[in-house]
Amino acid sequence: MLKKEAVITGLGVLTSLGSHPRVFWENLLKGESGIDFVSRFDPSPFHCKIASEIKDLSYEADLTAKERKLDLSAKYALWAANQAINDSGLDLNALDRSRCGVVLGSARGAASLLEASHSLFLSGGAAKVKPSTSPFTTLSSMSAAVARRFGFQGINLTVSATCASSSHALGAALEKIHLGKADLILAGGSEACLTPFHFAQFGNAGILSTNKSPASACKPFDLRRDGMVIAEGAGVVVVEEKEHALRRGARSYCRLAGFGSSCDAQGITSIPEDGLGIQKAMALALEDAGLEKGDVDYINAHGTATRLNDRIETTAIKNFFGDSARNIPTSSTKSMTGHLLGASGGIQAVICSLVCMHGKIPPTINYQTPDPECDLDYVPNHPRDLSVNGLISNALGFGGLNTCLAFDKKVTF
Repeated sequence: MLKKEAVITGLGVLTSLGSHPRVFWENLLKGESGIDFVSRFDPSPFHCKIASEIKDLSYEADLTAKERKLDLSAKYALWAANQAINDSGLDLNALDRSRCGVVLGSARGAASLLEASHSLFLSGGAAKVKPSTSPFTTLSSMSAAVARRFGFQGINLTVSATCASSSHALGAALEKIHLGKADLILAGGSEACLTPFHFAQFGNAGILSTNKSPASACKPFDLRRDGMVIAEGAGVVVVEEKEHALRRGARSYCRLAGFGSSCDAQGITSIPEDGLGIQKAMALALEDAGLEKGDVDYINAHGTATRLNDRIETTAIKNFFGDSARNIPTSSTKSMTGHLLGASGGIQAVICSLVCMHGKIPPTINYQTPDPECDLDYVPNHPRDLSVNGLISNALGFGGLNTCLAFDKKVTF
Protein backbone atom coordinates (compact mmCIF):
# COMPACT_ATOMS: atom_id res chain seq x y z
CA MET A 1 0.00 0.00 0.00
CA LEU A 2 1.32 3.42 -0.93
CA LYS A 3 1.85 5.69 2.06
CA LYS A 4 -0.38 8.73 2.31
CA GLU A 5 1.56 11.98 2.54
CA ALA A 6 1.28 14.37 5.47
CA VAL A 7 1.59 18.13 5.36
CA ILE A 8 1.66 20.76 8.09
CA THR A 9 -1.13 23.27 7.55
CA GLY A 10 -1.38 25.09 10.89
CA LEU A 11 0.94 26.31 13.64
CA GLY A 12 0.40 27.26 17.28
CA VAL A 13 2.86 28.30 19.98
CA LEU A 14 3.01 29.60 23.51
CA THR A 15 6.54 30.45 24.65
CA SER A 16 8.42 33.11 26.55
CA LEU A 17 9.46 34.45 23.13
CA GLY A 18 5.91 34.97 21.97
CA SER A 19 2.38 33.61 22.11
CA HIS A 20 1.79 33.76 18.35
CA PRO A 21 3.81 32.13 15.55
CA ARG A 22 4.53 35.46 13.84
CA VAL A 23 5.84 37.14 16.99
CA PHE A 24 7.73 34.01 17.99
CA TRP A 25 9.39 33.81 14.57
CA GLU A 26 10.34 37.50 14.55
CA ASN A 27 11.99 37.18 17.96
CA LEU A 28 13.88 34.06 16.89
CA LEU A 29 15.29 35.88 13.88
CA LYS A 30 16.25 38.86 16.06
CA GLY A 31 18.19 36.51 18.32
CA GLU A 32 16.11 37.48 21.34
CA SER A 33 16.29 35.47 24.54
CA GLY A 34 13.17 34.44 26.44
CA ILE A 35 15.18 33.55 29.54
CA ASP A 36 14.86 35.66 32.69
CA PHE A 37 14.97 35.41 36.46
CA VAL A 38 12.31 33.14 37.93
CA SER A 39 9.33 35.14 39.22
CA ARG A 40 6.79 32.38 39.95
CA PHE A 41 8.52 31.35 43.16
CA ASP A 42 11.51 32.45 45.22
CA PRO A 43 14.58 31.00 43.49
CA SER A 44 17.04 32.09 46.18
CA PRO A 45 17.48 28.58 47.70
CA PHE A 46 18.61 27.23 44.32
CA HIS A 47 21.92 27.48 42.50
CA CYS A 48 20.03 28.21 39.27
CA LYS A 49 17.76 31.25 39.41
CA ILE A 50 16.70 31.58 35.78
CA ALA A 51 14.16 29.98 33.48
CA SER A 52 12.10 30.54 30.36
CA GLU A 53 8.79 31.39 31.99
CA ILE A 54 5.36 32.14 30.50
CA LYS A 55 4.50 35.61 31.80
CA ASP A 56 1.91 36.59 29.17
CA LEU A 57 -1.34 35.37 30.72
CA SER A 58 -3.58 36.24 27.78
CA TYR A 59 -4.18 32.53 27.19
CA GLU A 60 -6.43 32.54 30.29
CA ALA A 61 -9.06 34.64 28.53
CA ASP A 62 -9.61 31.86 25.99
CA LEU A 63 -10.56 29.26 28.61
CA THR A 64 -14.00 28.10 29.74
CA ALA A 65 -14.84 27.83 33.44
CA LYS A 66 -14.12 24.08 33.38
CA GLU A 67 -10.86 24.53 31.47
CA ARG A 68 -9.62 27.00 34.09
CA LYS A 69 -9.49 24.10 36.57
CA LEU A 70 -6.97 22.25 34.43
CA ASP A 71 -3.22 22.16 34.99
CA LEU A 72 -1.08 24.77 33.25
CA SER A 73 0.21 22.14 30.82
CA ALA A 74 -3.32 21.53 29.50
CA LYS A 75 -4.07 25.26 29.37
CA TYR A 76 -0.93 25.88 27.34
CA ALA A 77 -1.84 23.02 24.99
CA LEU A 78 -5.33 24.45 24.46
CA TRP A 79 -3.92 27.85 23.52
CA ALA A 80 -1.43 26.42 21.02
CA ALA A 81 -3.95 23.98 19.55
CA ASN A 82 -6.54 26.72 19.07
CA GLN A 83 -3.95 28.84 17.26
CA ALA A 84 -3.01 25.94 15.03
CA ILE A 85 -6.66 25.33 14.09
CA ASN A 86 -7.20 29.01 13.31
CA ASP A 87 -3.96 29.22 11.33
CA SER A 88 -4.95 26.21 9.24
CA GLY A 89 -8.20 27.81 8.08
CA LEU A 90 -10.14 24.67 8.99
CA ASP A 91 -13.93 24.70 8.97
CA LEU A 92 -14.65 22.42 11.90
CA ASN A 93 -18.22 21.86 10.77
CA ALA A 94 -16.99 20.43 7.46
CA LEU A 95 -14.78 17.78 9.09
CA ASP A 96 -15.45 14.12 9.73
CA ARG A 97 -14.41 14.44 13.35
CA SER A 98 -14.19 10.68 13.80
CA ARG A 99 -11.10 10.92 11.55
CA CYS A 100 -9.53 13.81 13.46
CA GLY A 101 -7.30 13.19 16.46
CA VAL A 102 -4.98 14.66 19.07
CA VAL A 103 -1.53 13.31 19.95
CA LEU A 104 0.52 15.42 22.36
CA GLY A 105 3.73 14.88 24.28
CA SER A 106 4.79 15.88 27.78
CA ALA A 107 7.59 14.70 30.05
CA ARG A 108 6.02 15.81 33.33
CA GLY A 109 2.32 16.30 32.57
CA ALA A 110 0.16 18.06 35.17
CA ALA A 111 3.10 18.84 37.44
CA SER A 112 1.82 22.07 39.02
CA LEU A 113 -1.67 20.79 39.83
CA LEU A 114 -0.37 17.46 41.12
CA GLU A 115 2.15 19.15 43.42
CA ALA A 116 -0.42 21.64 44.70
CA SER A 117 -2.93 18.86 45.40
CA HIS A 118 -0.32 16.80 47.21
CA SER A 119 0.59 19.79 49.39
CA LEU A 120 -3.09 20.17 50.36
CA PHE A 121 -3.20 16.49 51.24
CA LEU A 122 -0.11 16.76 53.44
CA SER A 123 -1.35 19.87 55.22
CA GLY A 124 -5.06 19.10 55.54
CA GLY A 125 -5.55 15.41 55.04
CA ALA A 126 -7.71 13.41 52.65
CA ALA A 127 -10.71 15.77 52.93
CA LYS A 128 -8.73 18.52 51.23
CA VAL A 129 -8.19 16.54 48.00
CA LYS A 130 -10.71 17.61 45.36
CA PRO A 131 -12.55 14.92 43.37
CA SER A 132 -11.35 16.58 40.16
CA THR A 133 -7.74 15.92 41.08
CA SER A 134 -7.67 12.45 39.54
CA PRO A 135 -8.94 13.21 36.01
CA PHE A 136 -7.17 16.57 35.86
CA THR A 137 -3.72 15.28 36.81
CA THR A 138 -3.43 12.38 34.37
CA LEU A 139 -0.95 12.77 31.52
CA SER A 140 -3.80 12.33 29.07
CA SER A 141 -5.75 15.27 30.54
CA MET A 142 -4.13 17.66 28.05
CA SER A 143 -4.95 15.69 24.90
CA ALA A 144 -8.44 14.97 26.23
CA ALA A 145 -9.01 18.68 26.89
CA VAL A 146 -7.97 19.58 23.34
CA ALA A 147 -10.22 16.86 21.90
CA ARG A 148 -13.19 18.16 23.91
CA ARG A 149 -12.57 21.70 22.69
CA PHE A 150 -12.81 20.69 19.03
CA GLY A 151 -14.93 17.55 19.23
CA PHE A 152 -12.20 15.37 17.70
CA GLN A 153 -13.23 11.75 18.13
CA GLY A 154 -10.26 9.93 16.58
CA ILE A 155 -6.97 8.89 18.16
CA ASN A 156 -6.30 10.63 21.47
CA LEU A 157 -3.24 10.19 23.64
CA THR A 158 -0.47 11.97 25.47
CA VAL A 159 2.96 10.45 24.94
CA SER A 160 5.55 10.61 27.71
CA ALA A 161 9.10 9.88 26.57
CA THR A 162 11.07 12.49 28.53
CA CYS A 163 12.50 15.21 26.27
CA ALA A 164 11.61 13.20 23.15
CA SER A 165 7.90 13.16 24.06
CA SER A 166 6.41 15.50 21.47
CA SER A 167 8.70 14.21 18.73
CA HIS A 168 7.22 10.78 19.42
CA ALA A 169 3.76 12.40 19.35
CA LEU A 170 4.45 13.84 15.90
CA GLY A 171 5.83 10.49 14.79
CA ALA A 172 2.67 8.72 15.95
CA ALA A 173 0.52 11.27 14.12
CA LEU A 174 2.56 10.84 10.98
CA GLU A 175 2.14 7.07 11.06
CA LYS A 176 -1.65 7.39 11.34
CA ILE A 177 -1.69 9.68 8.30
CA HIS A 178 0.67 7.38 6.38
CA LEU A 179 -1.66 4.44 7.00
CA GLY A 180 -4.77 6.36 5.95
CA LYS A 181 -6.30 6.06 9.42
CA ALA A 182 -6.83 9.79 9.99
CA ASP A 183 -7.49 12.93 7.96
CA LEU A 184 -5.78 15.29 10.37
CA ILE A 185 -4.20 15.24 13.80
CA LEU A 186 -3.27 18.01 16.18
CA ALA A 187 0.23 17.01 17.26
CA GLY A 188 2.97 18.53 19.39
CA GLY A 189 3.47 18.97 23.09
CA SER A 190 3.15 21.04 26.22
CA GLU A 191 5.23 21.39 29.37
CA ALA A 192 4.66 23.33 32.58
CA CYS A 193 6.94 22.02 35.31
CA LEU A 194 8.47 25.27 36.48
CA THR A 195 8.00 24.43 40.17
CA PRO A 196 10.38 24.42 43.15
CA PHE A 197 10.32 20.61 43.31
CA HIS A 198 11.31 20.21 39.65
CA PHE A 199 13.86 23.00 39.97
CA ALA A 200 15.43 21.04 42.82
CA GLN A 201 15.43 17.82 40.79
CA PHE A 202 17.22 19.27 37.80
CA GLY A 203 19.47 21.53 39.85
CA ASN A 204 20.66 18.71 42.11
CA ALA A 205 21.42 16.67 39.02
CA GLY A 206 23.90 19.39 38.05
CA ILE A 207 22.45 20.01 34.59
CA LEU A 208 21.11 23.57 35.00
CA SER A 209 23.07 26.69 34.14
CA THR A 210 24.16 28.74 37.12
CA ASN A 211 24.94 31.76 34.95
CA LYS A 212 23.65 34.93 36.60
CA SER A 213 23.06 36.76 33.32
CA PRO A 214 19.78 35.32 31.98
CA ALA A 215 19.92 36.45 28.36
CA SER A 216 23.42 35.08 27.80
CA ALA A 217 23.09 32.00 30.01
CA CYS A 218 22.21 29.32 27.48
CA LYS A 219 25.27 28.67 25.29
CA PRO A 220 24.79 25.53 23.18
CA PHE A 221 28.01 24.19 21.64
CA ASP A 222 30.08 27.01 23.18
CA LEU A 223 33.20 26.04 25.13
CA ARG A 224 31.88 27.91 28.19
CA ARG A 225 28.44 26.28 28.26
CA ASP A 226 27.45 25.26 31.77
CA GLY A 227 24.02 23.67 31.47
CA MET A 228 20.49 23.93 30.21
CA VAL A 229 17.71 26.34 31.16
CA ILE A 230 14.25 24.97 31.96
CA ALA A 231 11.43 26.37 29.83
CA GLU A 232 7.68 26.00 29.73
CA GLY A 233 5.16 26.39 26.94
CA ALA A 234 3.56 24.52 24.06
CA GLY A 235 3.98 23.92 20.36
CA VAL A 236 1.21 22.28 18.30
CA VAL A 237 0.83 21.78 14.55
CA VAL A 238 -1.97 20.54 12.31
CA VAL A 239 -0.71 17.40 10.56
CA GLU A 240 -3.03 16.79 7.62
CA GLU A 241 -3.30 14.19 4.90
CA LYS A 242 -2.19 15.87 1.67
CA GLU A 243 -5.27 15.17 -0.44
CA HIS A 244 -7.57 16.25 2.38
CA ALA A 245 -5.68 19.54 2.59
CA LEU A 246 -5.77 20.02 -1.19
CA ARG A 247 -9.53 19.43 -1.37
CA ARG A 248 -10.22 22.24 1.05
CA GLY A 249 -7.71 24.62 -0.56
CA ALA A 250 -5.37 24.73 2.44
CA ARG A 251 -1.95 26.34 2.55
CA SER A 252 0.91 23.97 3.36
CA TYR A 253 4.05 25.01 5.22
CA CYS A 254 5.94 21.82 4.39
CA ARG A 255 5.70 18.07 4.30
CA LEU A 256 6.10 16.25 7.60
CA ALA A 257 8.12 13.65 5.80
CA GLY A 258 9.58 11.10 8.19
CA PHE A 259 10.24 9.97 11.74
CA GLY A 260 12.95 7.83 13.29
CA SER A 261 13.58 6.67 16.83
CA SER A 262 16.01 4.46 18.72
CA CYS A 263 17.08 3.63 22.24
CA ASP A 264 20.68 3.47 23.42
CA ALA A 265 19.62 0.85 26.02
CA GLN A 266 22.54 1.95 28.15
CA GLY A 267 22.56 4.26 31.19
CA ILE A 268 19.78 6.61 32.26
CA THR A 269 21.75 9.72 31.30
CA SER A 270 24.84 8.36 29.53
CA ILE A 271 25.18 8.40 25.75
CA PRO A 272 27.45 6.22 23.58
CA GLU A 273 30.51 8.26 22.63
CA ASP A 274 29.93 7.72 18.90
CA GLY A 275 26.29 8.83 19.11
CA LEU A 276 25.24 5.63 17.37
CA GLY A 277 21.63 5.83 18.59
CA ILE A 278 21.29 9.40 17.36
CA GLN A 279 22.70 8.32 14.00
CA LYS A 280 20.17 5.49 13.83
CA ALA A 281 17.27 7.87 14.49
CA MET A 282 18.45 10.24 11.75
CA ALA A 283 18.88 7.36 9.30
CA LEU A 284 15.39 6.01 10.00
CA ALA A 285 13.80 9.47 9.65
CA LEU A 286 15.40 10.02 6.23
CA GLU A 287 14.48 6.51 5.11
CA ASP A 288 10.87 7.07 6.17
CA ALA A 289 10.88 10.39 4.31
CA GLY A 290 12.42 9.01 1.13
CA LEU A 291 15.28 11.50 1.48
CA GLU A 292 19.04 11.14 1.13
CA LYS A 293 21.70 12.65 3.37
CA GLY A 294 22.48 15.13 0.61
CA ASP A 295 18.89 16.45 0.75
CA VAL A 296 19.41 17.86 4.25
CA ASP A 297 19.99 21.63 4.12
CA TYR A 298 19.52 22.40 7.83
CA ILE A 299 19.55 20.62 11.19
CA ASN A 300 17.58 21.94 14.15
CA ALA A 301 19.72 20.38 16.88
CA HIS A 302 18.69 19.11 20.29
CA GLY A 303 21.52 21.33 21.59
CA THR A 304 20.70 21.72 25.28
CA ALA A 305 23.98 23.45 26.30
CA THR A 306 24.99 20.58 28.57
CA ARG A 307 28.60 19.56 28.05
CA LEU A 308 27.93 15.90 27.25
CA ASN A 309 24.88 16.28 25.03
CA ASP A 310 26.31 18.94 22.75
CA ARG A 311 29.57 17.11 22.25
CA ILE A 312 28.01 13.75 21.42
CA GLU A 313 25.26 15.17 19.22
CA THR A 314 28.01 16.92 17.26
CA THR A 315 29.92 13.64 16.99
CA ALA A 316 26.79 11.81 15.83
CA ILE A 317 26.13 14.38 13.09
CA LYS A 318 29.75 14.20 11.91
CA ASN A 319 29.77 10.41 11.94
CA PHE A 320 26.47 10.21 10.06
CA PHE A 321 26.97 12.91 7.43
CA GLY A 322 30.70 12.47 7.04
CA ASP A 323 32.67 15.18 5.25
CA SER A 324 29.52 17.15 4.41
CA ALA A 325 28.55 17.61 8.08
CA ARG A 326 30.45 20.89 8.43
CA ASN A 327 28.59 22.32 5.43
CA ILE A 328 25.14 21.80 6.97
CA PRO A 329 23.92 24.75 9.07
CA THR A 330 23.05 23.35 12.50
CA SER A 331 21.52 25.64 15.09
CA SER A 332 20.10 25.25 18.58
CA THR A 333 17.05 27.42 19.09
CA LYS A 334 17.10 26.39 22.76
CA SER A 335 19.70 29.15 23.14
CA MET A 336 16.68 31.49 22.90
CA THR A 337 13.69 29.44 24.05
CA GLY A 338 15.33 27.41 26.79
CA HIS A 339 14.65 23.68 27.00
CA LEU A 340 10.93 22.89 26.89
CA LEU A 341 11.61 19.27 27.86
CA GLY A 342 8.76 17.12 26.50
CA ALA A 343 7.39 20.00 24.44
CA SER A 344 10.68 20.59 22.60
CA GLY A 345 9.78 18.54 19.53
CA GLY A 346 6.53 20.44 19.10
CA ILE A 347 8.24 23.82 19.27
CA GLN A 348 10.96 22.62 16.89
CA ALA A 349 8.30 21.39 14.42
CA VAL A 350 6.85 24.91 14.39
CA ILE A 351 10.33 26.34 13.82
CA CYS A 352 11.14 23.89 11.02
CA SER A 353 7.84 24.68 9.30
CA LEU A 354 8.66 28.39 9.39
CA VAL A 355 12.20 27.75 8.13
CA CYS A 356 10.70 25.94 5.13
CA MET A 357 8.24 28.73 4.41
CA HIS A 358 10.51 31.75 4.86
CA GLY A 359 13.92 30.48 3.77
CA LYS A 360 15.63 31.81 6.88
CA ILE A 361 17.57 29.89 9.54
CA PRO A 362 17.40 31.06 13.18
CA PRO A 363 20.75 31.36 14.94
CA THR A 364 22.43 29.80 17.93
CA ILE A 365 22.85 32.86 20.13
CA ASN A 366 25.49 33.32 22.86
CA TYR A 367 28.04 31.46 20.76
CA GLN A 368 31.35 33.20 21.48
CA THR A 369 34.09 30.69 22.28
CA PRO A 370 34.43 27.71 19.91
CA ASP A 371 34.79 24.28 21.45
CA PRO A 372 37.32 22.13 19.52
CA GLU A 373 35.03 19.14 20.08
CA CYS A 374 31.99 21.01 18.73
CA ASP A 375 33.10 22.14 15.31
CA LEU A 376 30.05 22.35 13.06
CA ASP A 377 28.42 25.42 11.50
CA TYR A 378 26.15 26.46 14.37
CA VAL A 379 24.81 29.62 12.65
CA PRO A 380 26.33 31.76 15.39
CA ASN A 381 24.42 34.78 16.70
CA HIS A 382 22.79 35.91 13.46
CA PRO A 383 20.06 34.40 11.25
CA ARG A 384 20.90 33.27 7.76
CA ASP A 385 19.02 33.49 4.48
CA LEU A 386 18.97 30.07 2.88
CA SER A 387 16.39 28.36 0.72
CA VAL A 388 15.81 25.14 2.63
CA ASN A 389 14.27 22.12 0.95
CA GLY A 390 15.05 19.32 3.40
CA LEU A 391 15.72 19.54 7.12
CA ILE A 392 15.76 17.42 10.25
CA SER A 393 15.05 18.06 13.92
CA ASN A 394 16.63 16.03 16.72
CA ALA A 395 15.19 15.42 20.19
CA LEU A 396 16.89 13.25 22.80
CA GLY A 397 15.74 12.16 26.23
CA PHE A 398 16.76 10.49 29.49
CA GLY A 399 16.91 6.74 29.16
CA GLY A 400 18.81 6.95 25.88
CA LEU A 401 15.75 7.93 23.82
CA ASN A 402 16.70 9.33 20.41
CA THR A 403 14.27 10.80 17.89
CA CYS A 404 14.49 12.63 14.59
CA LEU A 405 11.81 14.27 12.46
CA ALA A 406 12.34 15.03 8.77
CA PHE A 407 10.62 17.87 6.90
CA ASP A 408 10.76 18.96 3.29
CA LYS A 409 9.21 21.22 0.66
CA LYS A 410 8.43 18.50 -1.90
CA VAL A 411 4.75 19.03 -1.15
CA THR A 412 3.84 22.68 -0.63
CA PHE A 413 0.84 24.61 -1.88
